[in-house]
Amino acid sequence: MSTPREVFTISQAKVPEVDGKMDQDHHDTGYFAVSSTADLTPMKRAGSGTEKERDGRATWLLVLSGMATTFGASLPVGYNIGVINAPSAVIQKWCSEALLQRYSITLTPATLAIVWSTIVSIFLIGGMIGSLAGSWFAHQIGRKGTLIVSGVLGVVAGILFLTCKDPHLIEFIFIGRFLVGLSSGLITGVMPMYLCEIAPPNLRVSDGCPMPTWTNIWRCFLTVYGHELDFRN
Repeated sequence: MSTPREVFTISQAKVPEVDGKMDQDHHDTGYFAVSSTADLTPMKRAGSGTEKERDGRATWLLVLSGMATTFGASLPVGYNIGVINAPSAVIQKWCSEALLQRYSITLTPATLAIVWSTIVSIFLIGGMIGSLAGSWFAHQIGRKGTLIVSGVLGVVAGILFLTCKDPHLIEFIFIGRFLVGLSSGLITGVMPMYLCEIAPPNLRVSDGCPMPTWTNIWRCFLTVYGHELDFRN
């Protein structure tokens, strides 16, 4: 039976041979390709961090994941932020008609301003709750599971927006705005975390940045296009 000193000597003797074999090999992990030195002992991994970062490269799965999450999650966040500005006069008129028809309540300009400010700000309340709950959801159901939940919330809110007009269900506007705020808060908190974790260390910055970039691009587009439609009308 080998003594601890002998075991240490044997392990040291085997490291160069393993090193030589590992350095010639690269394995594709799916999201990115890294050097096989990642499979060595913790002591060796600590010394090969620079080499691992140099060898990390994007794969088609990483690019597809980034595009899907960016366009499928960032754009709805920017849309829900900017879409409420241009049609404000139309929505306020509809709110007055809905309350008059369903509850026989006539809104004054002051009370209409309160209703409208509540519709706008309830999105922020949902976003705050979603951002605070993002870490809990990410720990309980994972990053992808949290993004799926946020997508389901966005779909439910969209259905509420589509079905509220003719029955004059003003409650659906409040619930829908809260749900899209909750969805947006989850996305902004979890999606950059997900993208940075699936990317190799040398690509984490470039992989995590598109989310806020495309959110602001879509918000800017909606603001400009919405004012153009308002000007045409």
